[in-house]
Amino acid sequence: MNPYIKLWECVLIRLLLDSLGYASPSMNLSLYRIQNNAQLWLRSSSFEDICDLANKEPNYIKKIYAKAKEKTEIDQDQIAKYFRFLLISE
Repeated sequence: MNPYIKLWECVLIRLLLDSLGYASPSMNLSLYRIQNNAQLWLRSSSFEDICDLANKEPNYIKKIYAKAKEKTEIDQDQIAKYFRFLLISE
């Protein structure tokens, strides 16, 4: 597996977690700013570039995001495992 693809897969996972409000507690920006910036990024052209680098289809990522957004009862660890399962290549 190409290590660069793995790196960009992880970038996508972090983006999805941040956009759902699961930002790292060690970040010094407000949670709202992190979440808002991530949500804006999901609609940007650079999001599609990152999907391309991660060898993922942008519409697939958006579907995963929409499903995860519906599951408000899931904690950060569970949702991170869900994203890793769906996005990380072998």
